[in-house]
Amino acid sequence: MLYATDWRQLNVVRAARVKPRDLPYTAIGDVLPTRFLDDRTERVRVQGVVTFYEPAHMIVIQRNGESLLAETHEVTPVALGEVVDLTGFADGNDAGPKLNEAQILPTGRSEQVKPQPVKYEDAIGGKYSDGLVTIEGEVLSQLHNEISDTMVVVVEGHPVSVLLWTGDRPHLPTLPMGTKVQVTGICRVTQTDSWGSSVSFLLEMREPGDVAVAANASWWTVTHLLLLLVGLLMVSVAITGWALVLRRRVSAQAQRIHTSMALEQHRSRLLEKINSSTPLPELLDDICGSIGRLVPGLDVKCEVLEAYHFDSRQRKAVSRRTENRGVETAGNQGVNVSRTKELFKVELTESSGAALGHFRVRCQVDKALTGEEEHALGVGASLSSLALNQRRLYERLNFHSNHDPLTGLPNRRYSDIRLEEALRNSSQRNRLVAVIYIDVNHFKQVNDEFGHKTGDLYLQQIAVRLGSQVRAGDLLARIGGDEFMLTAELTSLNEAESYRQRLQGCFGTVFKLEGVVVSGSASAGLAISPEHGTTPEELQRHADMDMYAAKEARRLGMGPRAMEVAS
Repeated sequence: MLYATDWRQLNVVRAARVKPRDLPYTAIGDVLPTRFLDDRTERVRVQGVVTFYEPAHMIVIQRNGESLLAETHEVTPVALGEVVDLTGFADGNDAGPKLNEAQILPTGRSEQVKPQPVKYEDAIGGKYSDGLVTIEGEVLSQLHNEISDTMVVVVEGHPVSVLLWTGDRPHLPTLPMGTKVQVTGICRVTQTDSWGSSVSFLLEMREPGDVAVAANASWWTVTHLLLLLVGLLMVSVAITGWALVLRRRVSAQAQRIHTSMALEQHRSRLLEKINSSTPLPELLDDICGSIGRLVPGLDVKCEVLEAYHFDSRQRKAVSRRTENRGVETAGNQGVNVSRTKELFKVELTESSGAALGHFRVRCQVDKALTGEEEHALGVGASLSSLALNQRRLYERLNFHSNHDPLTGLPNRRYSDIRLEEALRNSSQRNRLVAVIYIDVNHFKQVNDEFGHKTGDLYLQQIAVRLGSQVRAGDLLARIGGDEFMLTAELTSLNEAESYRQRLQGCFGTVFKLEGVVVSGSASAGLAISPEHGTTPEELQRHADMDMYAAKEARRLGMGPRAMEVAS
């Protein structure tokens, strides 16, 4: 990553050979061959009719019976049925081509795309992946929450999930079980494991109107019951023979449906929890415990690598907690790891491919996982990966907002927060709060004589030397160009004065900066609470005045410091 403070720091070295609007058109079926694994993929341009659009997330277009999914960050309003050009970089998903970093170029034209009626076997086979399809089935269950509506529809004897992201859209109407519906949406085919041996699909609707009732659920009447009894009497012998076989099949099918519904409920609940402020260890325990209850008899565990945490101090703390917790994962206590066999393992990575941890499943006996069990474990691995990536992003943003990018020290904002906390707690701990301002003498002369690169190296070495003298629990921050501030809890003014002398002593030896030798010095000002003030502003103002007094005394008594260039 390279961070800039102003867009004008971006200089165009060489303009693109071809503007996105001038690229030649590429057919949807020819997109995937333009992809290279060695980062030589070039931008392509594809035209089609919009069949699905989620701003800042993805868009799906269709042309000549072929569909293309594209990931985009754009939020430009685009209507369904509008003809657009997409420019982006070719990639592949589980069942077809895909564009990354897509740019949407409206053409001003519109076309009507009729959804393709499909059967279950056609959809599960991937023939209509990302295509606009319509499928018929009977409502088995519905689940409403704040972010999505989920409906399970039985299509040709198979449960199929139908999803609608609500947001600002109206919710789906509640339909009685057994209602025959016709559902229109994008056919999302996915692999449910890393080896591609298990494939599933769901329909992602665009609006509540994509569900149409084909026939209402039937209701039993007295006449129907009498007719049923007559029929049962006539075929009782045949039914008795088939009853045991059908009972076993229905039981297995009901168990699969129940497991699928329970998994979806756990998944929805955990997704909401991932978006909350739940601590990461508690969140991972909940994920593993929920999956462990769906797949009993297995030890489900999420291991976080030490390199996961952005802040090294947090990394060490969580690493110790992980070691202390061992294999005691919620819902799977008492499993002896030394005698277990690993049945399932997924590496959890971030978007760059760097490893964050592992999702492991062990069992005391060697057993073969069923398709439902592998699907549930795959969902657990996906949720664990999502939780790790979201928490890592939060830690990265939080670290950069509170730290100086040059020296890695806390910045003024974080220092002010810590000073306020120290003042609030000082009376309870019966301790004094000390503020020491440190100003590097003649820093501008270093920049003027040797350049800003040498000045940056000078500040970095100063931060290292000062940091080596800071006690655990105290806070050293860079609050300005050549100014540092220490916040500490002490017992006496003599201890604070000794602390100031120790920090000034960091400049006792010369600084060697890539061929340049600088004999540095600094002026330090001291303020003690409550003697010099009881608020952060009063302490900082007194420490600043004391620092300038020390700087003036040094100027009158010692003269300018010397600097020299190494031979």
